[in-house]
Amino acid sequence: MEEATIFCARYLDDVESKLNRPVRLQEGPLSTGKSKKLSASKLYQAYRFILDNMESIHPYREHSHWDNRQVQVEGHKNFVDWFRSHINMLKRQNVHLDEEVINLAFGPLPDVTCYPAFGVNGYKFKTKAVEATRTTQNSGVVTVGDESKLFYGVIDEILAIQVPKMKSTVLFKCTWYDYREGLGWKKDDYNLISINTSRNSYIDEPFIYPSQVRQVYYSKDPKNQNWSVVCHWKPRDTYEVPEEGQHTKEEIEDEEINYVQSIDPCIPSKGITIDDGNIEWVRKDMGIGTFVSQKDLKGAKSFIGKNKKKSQIIQHAA
Repeated sequence: MEEATIFCARYLDDVESKLNRPVRLQEGPLSTGKSKKLSASKLYQAYRFILDNMESIHPYREHSHWDNRQVQVEGHKNFVDWFRSHINMLKRQNVHLDEEVINLAFGPLPDVTCYPAFGVNGYKFKTKAVEATRTTQNSGVVTVGDESKLFYGVIDEILAIQVPKMKSTVLFKCTWYDYREGLGWKKDDYNLISINTSRNSYIDEPFIYPSQVRQVYYSKDPKNQNWSVVCHWKPRDTYEVPEEGQHTKEEIEDEEINYVQSIDPCIPSKGITIDDGNIEWVRKDMGIGTFVSQKDLKGAKSFIGKNKKKSQIIQHAA
């Protein structure tokens, strides 16, 4: 009966139902935030991350007195202090500077806004603390690093950092798990990735933009207490459309096969023809077939007829 009901709901595609209702997920903070003062060390880390990802700051990273090693090591640690003093020196010399660069040199304010939940890219993210009293997971994240490495973690805080005269910047403060194979992650014979949640990395680089992550959830390994299996998923109504010529014919056919296999069997498939005046109620693709009694057949046809008339009346009234 459930299969017939869902089939009828999909047949009446001009009538809104739970199957075709679009997902309405708000982008941005999903609740009211609370203000707090961020510690000096965390504020410095957030400030450094913002500078590292601002295009207008890139020209100032090329310090003529540093070699490549100094830029990679000392520049990462000391660039913030050098940048602020360098901009102040240029201002005293009356050098024309971009307004954004001047504002960034001032630095962020210590007062930040904390949010428990945030929506982006069709995902609803929540902090690890929010999950403590719930059965669902929304704090797991994954991002792609250098050389296409995957970095897994959980969200500890969702912070809005404010730089004077600029829009606030929302950052996820995360705990990142060890990315080294064997120590931090491993893959089993079924290509399932497990993460060692007892080992952390990048402790001094906890921040990331919400747009740079996707959501995952972790399933505890019953045989290994410190390990969890990673589960990836895509939000509803989100599709990856390849560019023209991006995939070969074989890859497209494989994707179509996987897509068909993932469709609920109640959706019309081969052997079920749909026509305004001819509806075949026997599924020929199921071996011996699934037969519908005359009583159920009359009831289903009556249901479709009534709802089609109702839909026509609604459209006429509109």
